[in-house]
Parts: sequence; C-alpha cells; structure tokens
Amino acid sequence: MPTKFLDVLPDPNYKMDSAGFEDSAGEAGPGFARVKLSNISSFDSDKTMTGIWIPKKTKAPYWSITINYNPMTLAEFSPVYNFIMQKRGRRLPFYISLPQYRVPKDSTFATYVQSNPVTTAESGAAGVTNIQMTTSGWTSYPKFGDLFHIEDAADTLHTKAYMISHVETSTDYQSGNAPGAGNIRAHFSPPLSRSTTSGSSVVFNRPLIKVVQQTDLQQYKLDAEGLYSFSLKLEEALY
Repeated sequence: MPTKFLDVLPDPNYKMDSAGFEDSAGEAGPGFARVKLSNISSFDSDKTMTGIWIPKKTKAPYWSITINYNPMTLAEFSPVYNFIMQKRGRRLPFYISLPQYRVPKDSTFATYVQSNPVTTAESGAAGVTNIQMTTSGWTSYPKFGDLFHIEDAADTLHTKAYMISHVETSTDYQSGNAPGAGNIRAHFSPPLSRSTTSGSSVVFNRPLIKVVQQTDLQQYKLDAEGLYSFSLKLEEALY
C-alpha cells in the first residue's frame, strides 16, 4: 500500500491515487505542451567617480517556470487541477520534474547515476559556484546544462536546484588547480543558496525544483468539445 503523499506535480512519471498518494498504479498527469524556464538574478549598478562599474546584488537568484498544457480531457485534467487546488494558491510549496532535465545529457552518465550515488567530496559555503564531487568510479561526467539538487542530511531545507556550467576533471582542469584524486570539480549556477556538508547526495537523476504558485488564482477554460485549457506560473520556493 502506498505510504507517501505525492508532493510532485502529477505528470506521466508521477502518478497519484484517489487518496493523494504517490502510486505507480494511480492516475498520471499529462505531459507539458510548453515549458518556459527563467533564471532571475536582480542587480543594481553604480559607477565610481573614475568610471569603475560596481554591481550590487538586490535579490537572491531564483528559477521562474511557466507550464502550458495542451487541451485536456477531464481524466487528464483532474489529477493536475486537484493537486494544485490542494496547495491553496501560494500557501503550500511542491516539487516539479521538468522533462528536459529528467536525466543528464550524456547517456552513459545518465545510466550510471540511476544506480550509483554521486556525493559532495568537500563542504561548500553558501555563495560558492563550484564544489568537488565524487562517486565509486566515473564512467562519464555531467555536462553543461545538466540540472541537479542536493540532499544534505544535515540540512533538509537545502532544496535549491542548480545547473552545471562546466566541469573540471583529473585530465582537464585549470592550471595548478586539479580536483582531488577520484573527484571532479563541478561549476554551476546559481551559487549555493546554503552551505552544504561533505558527503551530501548530488541528485542528477530526476532532479526536482521546489516551487510555489505565483498567484492565488486558479482558473481553467472548458470548451464546447469538453476539453480543458490550463497553465501554471511558478517560482522557486526557498525556506
């Protein structure tokens, strides 16, 4: 019997039964017709008397996501809409799994991380943009554009999602700054939102983004053919 309430927006891979549990035999949500992903960073700028530009961060960076669905039948629409209604607008956060980032770009690495854990090989302070990672034996590496999140047993509030920008390996690294033996140095954006401990899990397989709705209004359109039109505007939720 399922024991965990579904906390991921229903889609073809995340199914929900009538009790609200995550259940492989439950009802699947539809796939997305269009996804818009934005990384929003807020900066002001100023100049000194000598013309030197000084950037000033005004807000922590976050992901903004717009999801559009194709017209849906009632059976397709119900899991999504009832899941969203239960969140009571902006009150309760939930997770989404974006199909374009569901698995890493490199097929060898994607297969490897399905059954082999990747962990941080060092602690990382909030604000850093790279960290060393390790595993039992690299068969391939993450590529720029891969999404991941960190699961830190010492900090369950660390839910932010990150995107790989480039990776240093034992044979390809900045001069005089090789990663430790058996490690890679992964560079990513945005910077770490919270410090993380060594040995934390780095999730590349089915990475999730914790989000909240941008509005308290939930509405849909029903056409003469009985098809439902619906869309979602979400932003990353950090606590």
